[in-house]
Amino acid sequence: ESIEIGFLVSTFAAVLVIVLSPVAGIIIDKLPRRKPLLLVCIGATAIGVYLLFVTVTGAGGAAPFVIIIGIGSIAALIVLGGCASTVLLMEALPRAQRATAYGATCALGAGAFESTAPVAITALMKWTANPLSVGWYLVACCLLSAVAAVAIKEPLVGR
Repeated sequence: ESIEIGFLVSTFAAVLVIVLSPVAGIIIDKLPRRKPLLLVCIGATAIGVYLLFVTVTGAGGAAPFVIIIGIGSIAALIVLGGCASTVLLMEALPRAQRATAYGATCALGAGAFESTAPVAITALMKWTANPLSVGWYLVACCLLSAVAAVAIKEPLVGR
C-alpha cells in the first residue's frame, strides 16, 4: 500500500509542477517585485515541510489524503518560489553575462545541495535515529535559501 501511495503522491506532484509552472510565470510577470513572494514561498515551504514530517512520522502516520495535500501544497509553493527566484536572479545579473552566470549558479546549487542531500540525509538518520531529522535538513535548506534571497539586489528598473 505504501508503494501505491508513494507513486500517487509523486505523480500528483509532477502533474502539479507541469500545470502550475505556466500559471506561476504569468503571476510572476505581473508583479512589480518578486523578492517578497519568494520569501513568503520559502517560509511557507519550511513550515509545510516541518508540519508534514511531524504528521507523517507521528503516532499512526498520516492518512494518504493528508500526505497528498501536504506534498501538493509544498510542490505548488516550490513552483511559485522557483519561478520567482529564477526571474529575480536573471534580472539581477548583467545582460551580457546572464546565461553564463545563471548556469554557474544552478550548477553550484545542484552540486552543493542536490548531490549531497542523499549522503547528508542518510548520515542524519543514522546519527539521530529520528525521521524528523530529514525535515530539519529541508528546513535548514529553506533558511539558507532565504538568506540567499535576501542578499540578491532586486532591480526595479526596466520592467
